[in-house]
Amino acid sequence: MTEEVKDDEGNVTEEPKLISTVKQSMEVEYTEDGIRLAHDNLSKEKSFMDKRLIDLEEQFEGEMPEDLKKLKDQLQAIGKYDASEKARTEHKAIQERLKIVNAEIKSLTDEIGTRLKF
Repeated sequence: MTEEVKDDEGNVTEEPKLISTVKQSMEVEYTEDGIRLAHDNLSKEKSFMDKRLIDLEEQFEGEMPEDLKKLKDQLQAIGKYDASEKARTEHKAIQERLKIVNAEIKSLTDEIGTRLKF
């Protein structure tokens, strides 16, 4: 359902008209077994997260020294060059394969002529 609306310039447009709204609510009642199960699951999750936090805290180190920061930057630069070399190699391989595919397509069209439409 739409209604016509005029703007300041007198143009008439159709806009959707709100015809209803929906409100929904839900009430949940847990059984004793459901409460026990939920508590057990949450307790296990809490235990796991507590242990994981301790493990992560043991891995904390101090501030990274300048020489390691420079080394990290250099390693990132090396990674970029490695990615560039990989892209060049893949590009060259695709170009070579494309030459072969184009030659095979040309050979097929020359052989078939105009008998088939591609």
